[in-house]
Amino acid sequence: MQKFALLIFTLLLTSTGILQAQTYDVAMGTLFSPANNDTISNNIEVIRFSYTNNGDTLKGANGDTVRFVMYVDGTRYLTLTRDMSTDFNAGATDTVSALSVFSNIAPGVHNFCIVSTLVGQSDNNANNDTICSSTTVEAFDLSVQSFAIDTPALNPGDSVEIGTAINAISLTVRNNGNVTFLGQFDFNSQSLILPFSITVDGATSNLRITSTQQNPINIGPGQTTTIRGSIRSLGLTAPTTVKNFDICMATELAIDGDSTNDSSCETYKTFEQATQPNSVSELNNDGNWNILSANQTLTLTGMAQGHQDLEMRVLSMTGAQIMSQNMNVEGEVNEVVSFHAPAGIYLVQVSNSNEVVHAQRVYVK
Repeated sequence: MQKFALLIFTLLLTSTGILQAQTYDVAMGTLFSPANNDTISNNIEVIRFSYTNNGDTLKGANGDTVRFVMYVDGTRYLTLTRDMSTDFNAGATDTVSALSVFSNIAPGVHNFCIVSTLVGQSDNNANNDTICSSTTVEAFDLSVQSFAIDTPALNPGDSVEIGTAINAISLTVRNNGNVTFLGQFDFNSQSLILPFSITVDGATSNLRITSTQQNPINIGPGQTTTIRGSIRSLGLTAPTTVKNFDICMATELAIDGDSTNDSSCETYKTFEQATQPNSVSELNNDGNWNILSANQTLTLTGMAQGHQDLEMRVLSMTGAQIMSQNMNVEGEVNEVVSFHAPAGIYLVQVSNSNEVVHAQRVYVK
C-alpha cells in the first residue's frame, strides 16, 4: 500500500510540472578568430569564439565538463576545456581566447571548425554544436633590407685590421606579407622570437631577438624595423690574414614565404699593422703634393712628372693601416678618395714603385 501511494505521488509531481527532466544544450556562437575569409599566419595565432548555455546549469562539482575540439580540414587539431570551477549558468554566454601554433599547416585556404562536446551530460541539440570558417593561412616573408657593422664602424668595402673584434651590429628587416609579424614561436623557451644569423668569412653564428612586454616584436605588413645590439659575447673577429672577406646577415624563420630575400652580404678587407714613422722628420712635405681631408674624403693634389702609378696608404697614429688606394696619374693631379673613419689624426703616405714621394698628417673631423 505504501509503495503504491509513493508511485501515485511521483506521478502527480511529474504531471503537475513539479519534477522536470533537465536538458543540456551548449550552442556555439561566433568564431572571431580565425574568422571567415580572414588571413592568418602559419605561426602563433589567437583562437577566439563565443558559446551559450541554452539548457540547464552545468556544474563542475557534479563532474560536468564543456570541451571544444578544433578541426582543420576535418582533422582533429587541438582540444580546449572550459574551467568548471565556476558553474556555467543557464542562459550565460562565455568567450574563449587561446593561443595556438599553426606552423604545421601549409599555406593556402583551410576549413577551421570548432565543435562543443559535453562530458557528464548529454547535449540535447547537436545542430548548434559546430561553427566553421574558411580562412587563408599565409607564411611569413621577412627580407633583410640592410645591415651595418656598428663597432667598429665599417662601411661596405672598408678595411679593418686583422683580428679586429666585431662587437655590435644593426639589422633592418621588412615584413613583405599581409599579416603582422609578432615573432616566431619558440617551443623551448615558450616565447616569440626573431631568429637571425651573422656569417663572418664563412663562419656562422645564430642569434635571436626575444619579444618582451618592454620590447615587443611587432612588424606590420609592408613595414620595416631596425634591430641594434651588442654581439660581443659571440667572440666574432675579422680574419687573421690579409684578404677580402664577406659578412652576411640573414633571417632564420622556420617557414619563410620567399627564401631568396632572407640574407644580405657585404665585402670588407683586412690589413696588417704597419710601422709608424718614428718622428716628424720622416714626413716628406716637398710642397709638390698636398692632401686635403673634408666630408669623408681625402683629396690628393699636385703635379706628376709623366705617367705614374701611385699608392695612397692611410695609417692610424698607432701605425695600423686603415686603407689603401691605387691610382694612375699624369700631369695635374686631383684625385678624390672616399675615407670613412672616426675623427682623429691620421698619417697619409703616397708612394710610387720605388719610394714614398709624400707623407702628411691629416685631421679628420
